[in-house]
Amino acid sequence: MNPKHEKLIDDLLRKTAAGEVEWEQTDAAHQFALKLKRGAILIEKSFELFSYGNFTITLLNNEGKQIDRFDTIGEQYRGVVQELYEIIDRRVSRVDEQIDEIIGELEAL
Repeated sequence: MNPKHEKLIDDLLRKTAAGEVEWEQTDAAHQFALKLKRGAILIEKSFELFSYGNFTITLLNNEGKQIDRFDTIGEQYRGVVQELYEIIDRRVSRVDEQIDEIIGELEAL
């Protein structure tokens, strides 16, 4: 993997895990977007036969034009990108908040 891609993924993972950036669900299934001043970053999970899925990162400029795209097929960095995707999915879907609400409701019974 390109060293700049590695740095980008490391920074995204760190900032996402710390709650410093806010991702949004796009209209596409299994795709999230991080909107920035200078463009956007998309992360998408695609499913292939006999695999756990592939992750694609797309970088867009501020006009919405694709400036770079890379995926995790055969990459050793796949686990890091998968971790990033799972954190994003959990945050956007508000999984932890919903579990807390269910626990609170059960405790109130």
